Amino acid sequence: IQRRCQRVGLSAMSRKSEKIGRDGDTVETWTNLKGEGEPLELSTDFNLYAQVIGELSGAQVGFEGSNVAVPQDTDWSVLPEGAMGHTIKLIATIPRWIRPVVEGGDEHTDVSVLIALRKV
Repeated sequence: IQRRCQRVGLSAMSRKSEKIGRDGDTVETWTNLKGEGEPLELSTDFNLYAQVIGELSGAQVGFEGSNVAVPQDTDWSVLPEGAMGHTIKLIATIPRWIRPVVEGGDEHTDVSVLIALRKV
């Protein structure tokens, strides 16, 4: 199976990967997310299904993407899928890199974002 994920920039503790099924499907999980999550390099061989769980307390969760080989802070663009709350959403835009972003909220905000990568 071709390697499709690579961590850059942030602590490896920011995200965990869990293999599910036999086809290389995985679930990527960002826990206790505040601000930008650790970037995930993608492959076009997978559909992405995002889910937000936890206490939003007024926070908005969205996604940013980049097609730059090693993206820096100014290389990210907002994905057109828009903000999401407690829902599961297909992420149709597949850039080279993706990361979840939490904006707003308060001291009670405790958000986790899960992305299931399902082989096409």
